[in-house]
Amino acid sequence: MTHDPLIEQIQSFYQRIDAEHLEPLRQIYAENVLFEDPVHRIEGIEKLINYFRHGLANADTCLFDIEEIVTDNERIILKWTMTLKHSKLNRGEEFHVPGVSFLKRTENGKQIAFHRDYFDLGDMFYERLPIVRRIIGALKNRMKSE
Repeated sequence: MTHDPLIEQIQSFYQRIDAEHLEPLRQIYAENVLFEDPVHRIEGIEKLINYFRHGLANADTCLFDIEEIVTDNERIILKWTMTLKHSKLNRGEEFHVPGVSFLKRTENGKQIAFHRDYFDLGDMFYERLPIVRRIIGALKNRMKSE
């Protein structure tokens, strides 16, 4: 495997992220980065940093186990499992969400210009909230019996 400083930075940052240590984002992502996930579309590094800061504010644990990397000169695809422990989700207990990230490099290849995350939003949020979890569980049971 070839030495790729950008991929090494990404792996190091996402192994354990928290709201207080977000400065590495400025080295990883371009100033005008476009970041998308199932809920948000964020343009610019400052807005991305604020998004992470807000999203991680109440997280006890957030880390990504990057299980597979596919890359060429322009793109990086990461298959990962996120481990999250958050006081407002899953009764405060740790849980895991699988996902994939599609990244595009800047022209010089040294930063990320575009980042798109793909994951099951229901698995991450809706099924972890008490009232919604009961409703979704009832719907799933009903669908199984039909």
